[in-house]
Amino acid sequence: MLIAVFEDDLASSLQPLTLTRPSFMIRCGAQLLYEKIMSELEGKFVFYARGEVVEAARERLSGLGEVVSTDDLRALASGEDLLLVNGRWLFDKSLLRIGDECVALKDGELVYAYLRGDDAEKIAERCRSLPEFLDALRAELGEFRVDEARILRYPWDLIEYNREEILNDLRRLKRFKVWREPASIPGAYLVGENDFLISSTAKIYPCTVLDSSDGPVIIDDEAVVMPHSYLRGPCYVGRETWIVGGKVSASSIGHVCRVGGEVEETIIQGFSNKY
Repeated sequence: MLIAVFEDDLASSLQPLTLTRPSFMIRCGAQLLYEKIMSELEGKFVFYARGEVVEAARERLSGLGEVVSTDDLRALASGEDLLLVNGRWLFDKSLLRIGDECVALKDGELVYAYLRGDDAEKIAERCRSLPEFLDALRAELGEFRVDEARILRYPWDLIEYNREEILNDLRRLKRFKVWREPASIPGAYLVGENDFLISSTAKIYPCTVLDSSDGPVIIDDEAVVMPHSYLRGPCYVGRETWIVGGKVSASSIGHVCRVGGEVEETIIQGFSNKY
């Protein structure tokens, strides 16, 4: 099956985040939006991005799938069964209905669509762009509503859903690898009954507090938590990120960041300093 993750016209409503990246490369919870999809589905991936961010997406997604602009439909005409997934959807596999051709909508917005390879090929051959292809699907296939789907429309939606997404991503991340036993961290003070997911390559210094009273604490590969830091869940600390004596609560900190001071109800996408 071919899985096409796409940007639609409403990606611009997530600016300024989407000025430099496709909508499916935004972080909400512990994972980027496309990572949620790839961790749940198996198949050949193609990513449709706006022309101004195609090259940036190709660099970041190298080896994961083909990245093309929205006016290139050759991949959709391959004859393979096709699942189209809106890149602004906080992916939920339980809402998929794969088997019968269909278009799933939330408040009039296309969430996903499934169609057989021969039909995908016929429609792609007569369309000139992805928006035209999507309009043709809605005109020709049966539509149904998925009111439970959560579609990101504005940047503040990320904060609204971040706590819940950390919990959803926790279940996905548990499957990827063996995480370190929290009891093996000398000198750190662990509080709460929820999960601690701590990478075996993360460095947790003594005199730190990890508090899962309100949700899980996830610390990814090669992250560093310096002394006198306080992490209160739900919380995610990304790869190679340093927490330098900070107080971080209900937040997601992306990869390669340096964070100090107080951070609450915040998402840092990555590659940032905050003191």
